[in-house]
Amino acid sequence: MKQEERARQSRKKILSAALEAFAAHSYDAAQLNQVFAKHHLSKGLVYHYFESKEDLYLNCLQNCCDELLACYHEADQSDSDGVENIRRLLCARQQFYRGNPLVMAMLLQSTYYASDAMQEQVRRIRWELDEFEYRKCCDMIDCVPLRDGITKEKARQYFFLFQKMFHGYYKTLLIQNDDFQDLLAHDAKVLEILDVFLNGIQRQGEGSRTV
Repeated sequence: MKQEERARQSRKKILSAALEAFAAHSYDAAQLNQVFAKHHLSKGLVYHYFESKEDLYLNCLQNCCDELLACYHEADQSDSDGVENIRRLLCARQQFYRGNPLVMAMLLQSTYYASDAMQEQVRRIRWELDEFEYRKCCDMIDCVPLRDGITKEKARQYFFLFQKMFHGYYKTLLIQNDDFQDLLAHDAKVLEILDVFLNGIQRQGEGSRTV
């Protein structure tokens, strides 16, 4: 085996092990030594390829963002209806997360629990992924016939407020669980919750009420 291939495989093994620690805990709480011992990785080998714990974390995060973006790009049909496209993307994400729960948890951890000192670097790494999701959400809203008095700008504000509250519940689950099953089950509800946001819970017509 060539040296370049051995190096590639070593880096991959190290990042895979580090992902276990960072996905299960916040950056500060991640116990890397325990995970590396479990995978028979010496500290000398780890820090031959990575400068620090921070370097490991940022490389793990970059890989996770790249993998989810690749999933999105494969499913994306930008020339289709924005609502149907967001449903397609969410379905693709759910399937991806079921096969990659550590990636899901790592991305959530980076949203809520990244070290304060790394916030700017985390935002930079996440920018392409976050911008893609933002554009697709805006495309969805642009396709929806809006109620009288609701502008596109106001609809976007409502949607991202709604999304923020939804993420707050994600954060609670992340604190309470370390096997990711509740996170996966919760993510599976996204389409249902999106439908409620777009259509409301009140049946329209006779007897409809507004507040």
